[in-house]
Formats: sequence, C-alpha cells, structure tokens
Amino acid sequence: MTLLSLLLPLLILAALGLAYLLRPLPDELASTRQWLAGARQLSSQAGAAPPASLVQAASETPAPPLPDVEIVDPFRLRQDAAAPPATAVERPPQRVRRDASEEEDDEPVPSPRPTAPLPRLLGTLRQQDLMLALIDIGGATHRLQAGQQLPDGQGQLLTISETHIEIADPQGTRQTLSLESPAPQLEPLAARRGAPRRGARR
Repeated sequence: MTLLSLLLPLLILAALGLAYLLRPLPDELASTRQWLAGARQLSSQAGAAPPASLVQAASETPAPPLPDVEIVDPFRLRQDAAAPPATAVERPPQRVRRDASEEEDDEPVPSPRPTAPLPRLLGTLRQQDLMLALIDIGGATHRLQAGQQLPDGQGQLLTISETHIEIADPQGTRQTLSLESPAPQLEPLAARRGAPRRGARR
C-alpha cells in the first residue's frame, strides 16, 4: 500500500466538503418577500377587505356607554368600615320581663361564662417508688405526680392513692376524685340563680 492509496479517500472527502460549503445559499430576504406575497394573495382570495370609508366611519363613531353596574361586596367590608367600632357601642344588660310579684327575677340575666373542663381520674401507675395519676382533662390524658400543677391553672394534685386522688383548686378548696366516681358536675347556672318556676304566672 502506498501513501497515495491511504490519502485518496481523505482527499475525496475534503473535496466533497468544500463543494458543500461553497454551494449558493438561499437569500432569506427574498424568501421572506415571496412568503408575504403568497400570504396576501391567500387573504385577498378568502374575502375582500371592507372599504376604507366603512373602516373610517366605524372608528369615528363612539362606543355606547356601559350601563352602571353596582359592584357587590361579598364580604361587606365597606359596610364594616363605615360602621363605628363595636367597642364604642355599649348596650345595657338585657332584663327578663316578669310580673311585679316576682321581684327576685328582676336582676339582669348573666351571660354564660365558659368553664374549664373538669378533671376525671382514669387510673394510677406505680413506677418503683413513684406514684403517678392518669387524669383526663377535656379529652386529653395527663400523667401527673403529687405536687404537680394541673393544666390550665386548674389547681394542684395533692395526694395519690391506688383508687383516688386529692386535688386543690386555685382558691384552696380540696376535692377527692376516685376511679368509680364520674367527673364532678356543676349545678346549672339557672338553677342557682332562681330560674323561673314552671307554675309561675306570666
């Protein structure tokens, strides 16, 4: 093999590549002009453009005014902003109307105050020398030992035995809860305040 037989394929490939690079390239400006002319012919064939006088008359006539539409405020924010703040308006306490013979019921009716959930003893645990109480307060179970405070400032856990615990509320009143006893129930407010009797005159 001679050197010429090895270089001949490379020379042929180089000549073909040079011929490809030197070929005439299309003129982009001329091709763009041809495309625009073709697009104009298609648009004129699809439909004639409206006369210039009609286009000018349409542009000169004013558009009819839009009807007045009341904007609805779905959250009534504008009304709330116009109203005075709620703290500025003071309302007298509502009174319950009764006969003159029922003088005790002429007191204003107090609004119910939210009360803290009452504790309930679920059980006790003994871990070595430590005694723990499982107490349910408002659906949450707490594990407390003697001397610890109940959640939400409801008092302090004083003593723990196998079947009962003793707690003291913040005022110092002691209360014993046992496993058998349900949660202590408070007397309804209406019963303590002298609720109207069923046979009362109206």
